[in-house]
Amino acid sequence: MTKSLYVLFLSIAVVLAALVGCSDQSANEPDAANAADVAGGVAQSELTLMKAAGIGLDGSKGVFSVGWRQMFNPNSPENEITIGRAMAVVFDPTQQTRRDGIDIGTVSLNYGSNHLELQKRVGPNGEVLYTSFAPPRDNTADTNIEFISSGSYEFEVTGSTNFSAMSASLTAPAALLDITSPVRGNSISTVADVTMTWMGGLSSSGVVIAVMPRPEFRGGPMGEGGPHREGGPGGAGGPHGSGGPGRMMGSGPGGHPPMLDSTRAIIVRLDDNPGTYTIAASKLQELVTKTSATGLVFTVSQLASTDISHDGGTVMLVLRNGDRVGVSLE
Repeated sequence: MTKSLYVLFLSIAVVLAALVGCSDQSANEPDAANAADVAGGVAQSELTLMKAAGIGLDGSKGVFSVGWRQMFNPNSPENEITIGRAMAVVFDPTQQTRRDGIDIGTVSLNYGSNHLELQKRVGPNGEVLYTSFAPPRDNTADTNIEFISSGSYEFEVTGSTNFSAMSASLTAPAALLDITSPVRGNSISTVADVTMTWMGGLSSSGVVIAVMPRPEFRGGPMGEGGPHREGGPGGAGGPHGSGGPGRMMGSGPGGHPPMLDSTRAIIVRLDDNPGTYTIAASKLQELVTKTSATGLVFTVSQLASTDISHDGGTVMLVLRNGDRVGVSLE
C-alpha cells in the first residue's frame, strides 16, 4: 500500500476524531481517547481492505466513493438490512507530506429521485471531509443511501477557488454481494476445508475475501449490530482485542463493521469474481490458535475504481460493496 493512501486515511481519522471531540463539550478525557481510537480503527480497516484490493491513490487529486454492505439486524433476526454510505475528499495541493482535504463547495449525491447533500466535516486545522454519515458522538443523523440495481450515482460538486465544479457518475452492480455459504448463525468445524459461496457484485472486478475472529456483540455473540466495549483502549474489545475499537461502533445495525486487522485475519485477493473460494482447514486452525476465537466472520468485498480527468489531474471514483456472516466453532 502506498504511503499517500495511509496518510489519506490517517488524515480522515484525524478529522473524524476532532469532530467527535467538538460535538460534545462535556466529553471527558477517556471519551476523547475512545473517539480517537474509533476514528483510527476505521482508517486502518479501510487501509487494510484497499491495500488487499490493490487500490492506491498516488498522483490523484482526491477520491469520491459510494458503497453498500448487507448486515444482519440483531433486533429482528430474520431480517437483513443494506447500509449505503458515501464520502468525498480532495487533497490540499500545497501539502507535500500530508493529504488533508480542502473545501470544494457543496458536494451532493444524485441517485434515483434523490438529491442528497453530503455533510461537510471541518477539522481543527481547516481540513475538510464530506460524508453521508456522522462520526461517533455527532448528533447529525446518518443518511442511508438506497441501493438501486444498475443505478447511476452522480457526485455533483459546486466547486471552490481551488477546485472547479464537477459532475461524475458511478454505476451500481445489478445485485449486491450475498454470501450463501457458510450460513449465518451455523456452526462449522475447522477440521475440514470451508468453501465460501456468494452471488452478486460486478462480474468484471475482483473480490477480497477475509476471515477474522467473530467479535462479541451487544445482544449476544451472534448479533451483528457492532462490537461491544465497556473498557478503555486496550480492553477486551479494544484495538488489540477481537472486537475492534470503539463502543460507539456497535450503537446499532448501521454502525461500522468489525475492524479488519491483517495480522489477525485470513485475507485473499481474487482477480475475478468466481462466486466461490475454498479456505484450507490448516489456515482456519492457524487463525483460531493465534486469536483464541470462539467464532469467525466470513466476508467478501468488492472495490472497483475509475479514474477521471479534472483540473489537470486525476480524481478517483470508488464503488464498494460487501457481505459478511458470523458462525460459531464446533
